[in-house]
Amino acid sequence: MQLVKNQKIGNKFGKKTDTQIRTFILMFKTYLKTPETYLFLIIFPILLSILSYAIISQFFVKEVRPPLIGGVIAIGCLSSIFLINTILADWKDSILIKRIRMSGLTNNGFLLAFYLVNLCFVFQALFTSIFAIWIIDLVFKLKNLTTFFEQLNVYWLNYLGFLFGYILLAITTLSLGTLIVGKIKKRIVADIILVILILYILLVSDLILDPAIMKKNLFYNILGYINPIKYIVWLIFMFSSSMIQSPENIEFITPTDGMVFLKYLWQGLLFSIIICISISGFSFLFFNINRK
Repeated sequence: MQLVKNQKIGNKFGKKTDTQIRTFILMFKTYLKTPETYLFLIIFPILLSILSYAIISQFFVKEVRPPLIGGVIAIGCLSSIFLINTILADWKDSILIKRIRMSGLTNNGFLLAFYLVNLCFVFQALFTSIFAIWIIDLVFKLKNLTTFFEQLNVYWLNYLGFLFGYILLAITTLSLGTLIVGKIKKRIVADIILVILILYILLVSDLILDPAIMKKNLFYNILGYINPIKYIVWLIFMFSSSMIQSPENIEFITPTDGMVFLKYLWQGLLFSIIICISISGFSFLFFNINRK
């Protein structure tokens, strides 16, 4: 009797796993065929990286500290938030969603596959941004990207830390987008809210404005503390400064006299992980595959 029960459980688990894999493959192929994928994960990341780099380097004339280059590289993944609404809106009444519903896949199963596919493509934005910065450095005879990688080379864990921060940033951005799109039925309204959200993130997360300069602005700092993305951006800054080995390298990000957003690497790790888990949890809680 127990053997039969175990076989049924095993068959059920195997069927769910098979459905999950087939859903992932189906989504992945759909992403490859969607023009917006290349718009939001190649063109937009290039534009965002150029904009950020231009402002921070005063239009490519001054050297940029390594952690800020880390932010310029990571900024491209924010554009994926616009892809979410486009994809989900197009899928809403498509054969893809109908097939997924018929397979019996749950909301969480659908969202898990959706996250995995998005993460695969978001790394495309990372490489696109690196390529854009490399071209700019080549044209303007700068060495900021080289200096950035030299700083990462100080300790191999810096690379893992940077990638970990980038993944947290991608997941949190994806979760924010999914949460908004999942709760708002009208596509145009969701798009407007997403644009406002991205503008807010860009302006107060130190991605386009030098934190060493903006730290003197109290209102800017207050807005920064209520911006969940800023904590993850600073985690990326910290690993890009090799703070895992040399905590005093916080000076690469901003002078420590006066107000400092975060001073220690453990703070960046703790807040970033809590924020990512919390927002992702809400996303899974409120998302509905049957969104109309």
